[in-house]
Amino acid sequence: MAGIAALIYALLALVLTWPLASDLCRLGIPNPDYYGNTWVLAWVTRQLGRDPLRLFDSNIYWPLPKSLVYNESLIPQALMVAPVRWLGGPPVLAHNLALLGTFPLCGWAAFRLARELGASSGGAFLTGLGFAFCPYRFKWMNNVQCLSIQWLPLVIQYLVRVARSARPLDVALLFLTAWLQALSSAYFGLLLVPALLTVGLWLVPERPSWRRLATAFLALAAAAAVTAAIFFPYLSLQRHDHVDRGLAEWAHWSARPSAYLDPGRYVGLPHLVWLRERFAGFEPLYAGAVFLGLAAFGAWSLTRSRPGHLAMALALVGALLSFGPEIGLLGVKLPGLLTVLRGLPGVAMLRTPSRLGLLALLGVALLAGLSWSAVEARWPRFRPGVLVLAGLAALEAYPVGLGGVIRPLELSPASGAWLADAAPGPVLELPWTGFDEAALYVFWSTSHWQPLVDGWGSYQPRGAGFGLGLLGNRFPSEYSSRVFRERGIVYVVVHLDRVRPGQRERVLKPGPLPEGVELAAVFGEDRIYRLARWTGPAPANRPGEEVEP
Repeated sequence: MAGIAALIYALLALVLTWPLASDLCRLGIPNPDYYGNTWVLAWVTRQLGRDPLRLFDSNIYWPLPKSLVYNESLIPQALMVAPVRWLGGPPVLAHNLALLGTFPLCGWAAFRLARELGASSGGAFLTGLGFAFCPYRFKWMNNVQCLSIQWLPLVIQYLVRVARSARPLDVALLFLTAWLQALSSAYFGLLLVPALLTVGLWLVPERPSWRRLATAFLALAAAAAVTAAIFFPYLSLQRHDHVDRGLAEWAHWSARPSAYLDPGRYVGLPHLVWLRERFAGFEPLYAGAVFLGLAAFGAWSLTRSRPGHLAMALALVGALLSFGPEIGLLGVKLPGLLTVLRGLPGVAMLRTPSRLGLLALLGVALLAGLSWSAVEARWPRFRPGVLVLAGLAALEAYPVGLGGVIRPLELSPASGAWLADAAPGPVLELPWTGFDEAALYVFWSTSHWQPLVDGWGSYQPRGAGFGLGLLGNRFPSEYSSRVFRERGIVYVVVHLDRVRPGQRERVLKPGPLPEGVELAAVFGEDRIYRLARWTGPAPANRPGEEVEP
């Protein structure tokens, strides 16, 4: 039954995200995160097949080492789509498959957890439907890591199994799913800690043997150790660049109670429009009328149900975490549950506590599924009603207007193919004055994989970045050309359709180019310059430091 449910979820994902599936090699959401994550998956799949020990030595922000750390590594997502890339599939196809795959996988995993806790097939199907197609997921369609929470329900399932029986296969799967979830997203890796503590406390009344508890702990500790080994470069980044999101920033990006009534921007049904007008905010954490109604009924009717207690506990813990560092109660500010976790390694690098509200949505969906299972058990003649509820839930989940933001992506221009055939050398693409341009150049670099001076990520490196891009506004002046040569840049690509009018005039002005600069190729509005190796005195600034014109 779980396989059939997964197939239905997959078909529903194609329908609700249409027209994305109509051209998986070209369509997407033209957004810096979409472009950047496509590059991450392409880089990681490339390095896993070539040189996995140098995974973090990516081609961006040249010459900085370990430059992948400015993005999430997305290793589990890359492993899912690696065969597509190794067989010659384009980066956009691999990214879109990873993105769409999170929908049926989330549904399938939640279905399995619900069945593990005693839900009927119909109740489990509703649980998977609610978890996989909540408004939050459509809001974050441009961030594959924000959707990659499919392993969390399985971690909970296998923890319960190990505590009850400790079969070797379940122990291995507990380790594997915990590792996959921890690396899929830093936020959801953090979410494992309170989620598993909640499940552990819930298991106490069953009095599992110390041997089984120790086995579960060792499996999770092993997963944490392997994750920490991969996560170490991020901790080095935090120390080197002093990356620390303060409590004020956490508070700004935290959810409010009203977020759980916000259905997001892609709404069309009258009651959703009404909710959106009154409760619109940053994070839509609305679970859906069907699931909220069933969960409310379950909170009243399942007071003696242990699985119901777990579902309610997960919902409560997830909501408290999403509220961030402090919670307002009757005009009094109380420390939030999240502050307890702030001391964990790397947690201070995270910015958006509201994403942790997905644990609350899992709890609500699970409680709704258990509630419907109780209805079926008491009134078997109502069993076909699950089809009506599922249909209503799917209708409410339909993201009106999402198709309008799915458009053809800006694929690599002809300059990318030229660079792919050129001798190896660092590339600077201009103009470079913001993250939008940088994300596009990073995405285009998948066509040539030359070292790229430009870069994009969650953080901007200290001492490297827009300084050279700002100086590039004067290229091809004598000064800018000399500085670029001093820093070892070999190719400068100028996109005339993107530069300011003044620079366009300078580039097109007839006359000799500065010493050591030659125009190597012209492709429409794109011009590629080749810079000779610098043979003069060493530059005053180290490579990668910002310079002033």
